[in-house]
Amino acid sequence: EMKEALNMLIDMNKDRALRAEAFSREIFALDQNSQLYEAEQKGIEKGKAEGENTKAIEIAKTLNSLGQTKEFIAKATGLSLEELGNILK
Repeated sequence: EMKEALNMLIDMNKDRALRAEAFSREIFALDQNSQLYEAEQKGIEKGKAEGENTKAIEIAKTLNSLGQTKEFIAKATGLSLEELGNILK
């Protein structure tokens, strides 16, 4: 009986250790997935911002070709006068 009780305790400790190890692996996997999701979201936001900037530049060039002033173009596109100076050389 004593040996059975000892074996039972050993098995219970092994099970606890296995559960703790599995739990740690699960937490690690969730953390990795969370980091990946955050990185994807940052990439999407960066892509959107770059796309918006590219569109603003296209609009600025079109407005410039139509004879609009840099001040008007800056207001219409949200680009700074300095940015326009570099774009509309």
